[in-house]
Amino acid sequence: MIAQLIGALSLARIELDVKHSDAILTASRKQLKQRLGLEAPQP
Repeated sequence: MIAQLIGALSLARIELDVKHSDAILTASRKQLKQRLGLEAPQP
């Protein structure tokens, strides 16, 4: 979990395109919430 957070943050920070950077963080946030049972999995 910590590695995923650090990896997503690192990738988002080196991405020059703000929309793509936000998409990386959003996808990581959604996956972490699903892993922790805080959000229902989506197909």
